[in-house]
Amino acid sequence: APEIKRHPRRQRQSPHPHRSAHEAAALQMRRVTGHGHAPGSSSLESIHPGAGSIMGGQRLTIVGQNLYTAHSLMHAGGGASVSSLQPLVRVFLGGQAGIECPIEAFESRDESVVCITPALEPAKRNLTDVDLPVVVVKMEGSSYEQIPTVGQTLTFRYSSGATPSLVKVSPQVVGPGDVLR
Repeated sequence: APEIKRHPRRQRQSPHPHRSAHEAAALQMRRVTGHGHAPGSSSLESIHPGAGSIMGGQRLTIVGQNLYTAHSLMHAGGGASVSSLQPLVRVFLGGQAGIECPIEAFESRDESVVCITPALEPAKRNLTDVDLPVVVVKMEGSSYEQIPTVGQTLTFRYSSGATPSLVKVSPQVVGPGDVLR
């Protein structure tokens, strides 16, 4: 029998350096097995990170399946016009009536949605250090439908521990030409 020589596999650079090896493997498994979902159905699987500052600015990545389609990739004849375009996906922290986390359209893909957390308003500071359920809705026809979660509920926590605070200023009085360290 002829001998078959195999070339060693090259390690491929991940197009998503922020994705953990576990998330990348889960994504590849989903692509191969279909993960038991009907073609075209959407689902949520994980969120990273799970906490951020009450001052906002935390980049959240929500991983799942069939999450995001850019407006430019929508099929012609779908009834959408430039004047009627609404966000196709919306993310809420604390339920659908909670805090909207604006989508970063240029970073969102079919398998992940990226949003940047807004600052927690003073009237909502009672939500600090509480696990808030993350709800993602997707435009289906003319209305938004909630995307189901595979496994446990996804949560995000506005953390007081992740919020920087000024503890001390030294020197307390400065004059012209003084150097601050």
